[in-house]
Amino acid sequence: MYQCRLWHYFSLQDNVVIFLHGFLGTGEDWVPIMKAISRSAKCISIDLPGHGGSKIQNHGSKGAQEEAPLSIEIVADVLYKLIQDITPFKVTLVGYSMGARIALHMALRLGHKVYSCYRRFPSI
Repeated sequence: MYQCRLWHYFSLQDNVVIFLHGFLGTGEDWVPIMKAISRSAKCISIDLPGHGGSKIQNHGSKGAQEEAPLSIEIVADVLYKLIQDITPFKVTLVGYSMGARIALHMALRLGHKVYSCYRRFPSI
């Protein structure tokens, strides 16, 4: 089971923008940008599973703790369930690095729930 920590700035608008951080980042990385655009959209950032204040809970047999498997597909499923709880409308995803890859995956696989997708990969 995954529990994601949320950072949010809400407006009265129906459009929802979800920000996805890069590897080893947190949702707090997006706070300045969310504050800047929060009058025109509901802004939400997430500590993705395994990062920041998010928790991974997976109990193996006989009560032993095991490593919970993580993949882009699993994180996309967690985010999809979260989006379903937040809004009945499509959302805009904004991602950086690992977050951009997750956003792209969601746009391709769950396009019925994604209005648009903006991504930024780090320079190599």
